[in-house]
Amino acid sequence: MTKLLISDIDGTLIRQGKVVLDRQKLDNFRKSNTFVLCTGRNYDSFHHFTQKYAFDTFDYAILSNGAMLIDQEFNILYASEISLAVLKAQVAELATIEGINRLFLVINLKERIFDSVQDLLEAINDITESDSLLGLTMALTSNQAAQACFDQIKENPDLSIQHNHSYIDIISQGTNKKSGIATLLSKLESSRVQVIGDGENDIPMFETTDESFSFYDAPDSVKEKANYLVDCYDEIFET
Repeated sequence: MTKLLISDIDGTLIRQGKVVLDRQKLDNFRKSNTFVLCTGRNYDSFHHFTQKYAFDTFDYAILSNGAMLIDQEFNILYASEISLAVLKAQVAELATIEGINRLFLVINLKERIFDSVQDLLEAINDITESDSLLGLTMALTSNQAAQACFDQIKENPDLSIQHNHSYIDIISQGTNKKSGIATLLSKLESSRVQVIGDGENDIPMFETTDESFSFYDAPDSVKEKANYLVDCYDEIFET
């Protein structure tokens, strides 16, 4: 059976500012298998990643923590949007949360950056129902501030709230990396699925297979959910 290897990017594929896998090993893997990137990055920032690291060796990419699926040509195969009313209500509540450093709103596939919740609240008045809203990411001042923010807003029944290090991602209800993988699998033939990741938002994708991998230096909460631990990325090509 062919393999389907699904990989996180930041902290997994990219560690200490560089792509850590052996690209020749990846090329050999892709001759008979499928390689998928699964990331919290949105369409815009993912495109920036491929250019910055000259990395186009993937077959599919699951973006915005499962809210979008694209192919290698950046064709959108699936997208789950947030309603404008739901976004407005959530952003209004963010005004009471401390430690938000910057906000990134994905509107019509472009990432707009705001330095404060107030700036975003003002900009939302110009957004219309015809605009596509894929997600909102918040960068907080520390992991602790992100955890406190997550604890305060995670119960929103209309949205999916994802926590990863010092970032919080807000996407459509019921969406995460696990649901994104399910969408992809519905379009492919049966394969042996392997996943690798390092962060809290990768835990849902660990639930899709009994071959989940993380690193020995990942957070304990992540390591305890993975089936296997590795020292370096390329070990996964040997399994």
